[in-house]
Amino acid sequence: MSNKVLAHAWFLEPDIPVMPQLSSIQPPLGGVKEGELFSVKLDDKDIKTIAKRLKNGERISEVEWIILLRSEERYQALSAVERESIVIVVWASLVKDELRYNKCLIKIVAGLARGFNAIADSLVTAFPKKITTYQKDDTKKKTDVVRSLLQQDYLRCGRVILGINLPVIDWFKHYEFEVRGEHITSICNLAVDIISSSPNTDELSWWLSCQVPLEVKQTINQLEKLLDKVTYVESGSSFDIWINDNYLPESKQTYWDSLTMKAQQKLKSFYNITSYSVVEKLFEYLRDTSIDPSLEEWESRNLKSRIDFWSSYSNSFKKVRFILTARSYRLLKGSFNFDTARITVLDDTSQNNQSEICIFEFDTCYVIERFRNNFDMGVLEKTETRDKLLFVKNICNGSQVTGLQPDGSHDHINDYQYFAREYLSKTWRIRPNRDSKLAKWYRPPIERINTRIEKLRNRYGSASAPRTYY
Repeated sequence: MSNKVLAHAWFLEPDIPVMPQLSSIQPPLGGVKEGELFSVKLDDKDIKTIAKRLKNGERISEVEWIILLRSEERYQALSAVERESIVIVVWASLVKDELRYNKCLIKIVAGLARGFNAIADSLVTAFPKKITTYQKDDTKKKTDVVRSLLQQDYLRCGRVILGINLPVIDWFKHYEFEVRGEHITSICNLAVDIISSSPNTDELSWWLSCQVPLEVKQTINQLEKLLDKVTYVESGSSFDIWINDNYLPESKQTYWDSLTMKAQQKLKSFYNITSYSVVEKLFEYLRDTSIDPSLEEWESRNLKSRIDFWSSYSNSFKKVRFILTARSYRLLKGSFNFDTARITVLDDTSQNNQSEICIFEFDTCYVIERFRNNFDMGVLEKTETRDKLLFVKNICNGSQVTGLQPDGSHDHINDYQYFAREYLSKTWRIRPNRDSKLAKWYRPPIERINTRIEKLRNRYGSASAPRTYY
């Protein structure tokens, strides 16, 4: 995971120049001409005078604004009462001036990022406690965040930013704030506490965006807490892809071993998906007659046939869940390492032990396949309810899956690979990998098709009758 923070170029304003009184400069640049009764004097611009004019609604110059905003030493020279009254006048005027006020917010955040106050401390410490009616909604939100930053209330900052549905870094960029500083990482490091107790897909994406400026260790600490909150992960979402890429046992650069046992168990139980390579590996053992002496050679060949058939669709799998029988689990316990295999084991009943179950998610549907006996392949249209049942819910009884009413089904009778391929392609727009043998198969000879038709009649009553899913 790449942890980078981008920042805008940042320049400090020049210090206010020390300007002599005009009366000390000889004419024509200053001083008093002979015969004149008065002169216009800069007199170092007394802030009480400037504030009084501002309060009376008079327009002041840009130099005078700089003096009001930057001259902390002049504020400190005043009494506490005078200082407070001037600060109130300055903020009251700023909030009515949208452009200048927003520039002031940018300077405050820049100061936080750089450890340097770009405006007078007296103004920063007296930042408005309430949002005024003068401000636009956008400015009100910025005000809320800046005030929270000054109070180091990073939880509040994050919740305001989450409400706008922008990643933290993008929010600061969007409003031209400095994108650096400890306050950025402080907000991001609280992301797991900022989102709700049952985060939806958008919140999980927002949480993920918050991990960009953090160290991997910080992300892992948050993920541990996050897994206690998450109840559903949308397939194909950014969070789903990120988990697959980084935090599952078979991820290429996995952090699986850095997680606690509790987090690993939660991922295994909650994220009930595996890779098809794990399924293939399991069946290498399961079709070995030395491991299962009760297995006939033809049964071993059939298992290989079905495994090879589905491996031809591996490029189209969105998710795969494998449900093992208790009998097979006992057979494999001494040969296969189940510690990192995210598979479900059914209760030990005669009905459950009839066959393993594999659930595939494709773009258009879910496919339920049982690898043994003459069970038909079931196809279900995708819904959120079915997704939760098939990939999130704990399944201990095969009937929880096989009891679903399919939207389509197909048999495994003679040359089923060819006919199932045609069915999946034409009905569900699912096609085998281009480089697979299945993609290059031709139609079987007529005599084999006739044999198939006869067997279908015997089983279903006619070759065109709906398949029975049981």
